[in-house]
Amino acid sequence: TGMSVTVYDIVDGEYNGDSCTNTAGFTTLCITNNTSPTVTTMPAIHRHPNITKVILDPSCEKCVKVDNNFLCNMSSLTSVDLAPLHNCTSIGSFFLSDSALRTVNLSGLSKCTVILGGYFLCFSKQLRTVDLSPLSNLKAIPQNFLYQCTALTTVDLAPLGRVTHVGNSFLDGCTSLTSVNLQALTNCKVIDFRFLGNCIGLTSIDLSSFTLVDKVGYDFALRCSSLSSVDLTSVGLCPNVGKNILHECTSLKTVRVVAGSEIASQLNINKSVTKVQQVDQAPPSEIEYVHDIAEG
Repeated sequence: TGMSVTVYDIVDGEYNGDSCTNTAGFTTLCITNNTSPTVTTMPAIHRHPNITKVILDPSCEKCVKVDNNFLCNMSSLTSVDLAPLHNCTSIGSFFLSDSALRTVNLSGLSKCTVILGGYFLCFSKQLRTVDLSPLSNLKAIPQNFLYQCTALTTVDLAPLGRVTHVGNSFLDGCTSLTSVNLQALTNCKVIDFRFLGNCIGLTSIDLSSFTLVDKVGYDFALRCSSLSSVDLTSVGLCPNVGKNILHECTSLKTVRVVAGSEIASQLNINKSVTKVQQVDQAPPSEIEYVHDIAEG
């Protein structure tokens, strides 16, 4: 094909571009797992600035775990297909982070049940869309999930219906994000701090499906400057609510909350909110409008 290819067998362990020079002059990296004894953990492979494409050989299917820093700090990497990792059950922190990825096929992660340490695909500033459907077995979204993916425009979380915990800084800094489908997260019990922080393109947030939540961390939707409407009624009288809910959301017009809740108390003194609708605590289908406060 005319590609300038170098081959790396993972039996050699960590492959750090700071200390390895044998990728110099190559633009494509082919990763294999052909050496005996069989290696079941994909090692750290990072800091190779000239590599634009990574090819995982079918022999990589022997791996059941991916270590920290897999394809991390690959500043020219634009494409990777993870299909050969179809036996992988866990991946480490900084997975595919800080790269130039435009396309990524996550289909090989269909058996993955845990992401350890967080920073999944963070700082992927060329990534406009990502299909999360292979992650349907996850029960927790780790911290800094898709953090600072500034080109990302939409996220569909429909496949993540088993998730019970959303880690801190979820989608924080995704400045081009205009829509996010949260309706599938019906089993979520914990929303950690800085959920959807600095998503300056978002205009609405609907948590109507979050009926089991018992913790909302601080800085919820911090500095979402285009946000105009928010429904927090299903969060209800959550016993553990952090400070600065919707802080510096300067375009807010309408927020629905449960009367007497900590969230309502915070928003009552938030002068950037022109209308706060307080409703009696009830299932979403039975909620009735009660009154407006903090107008003007």
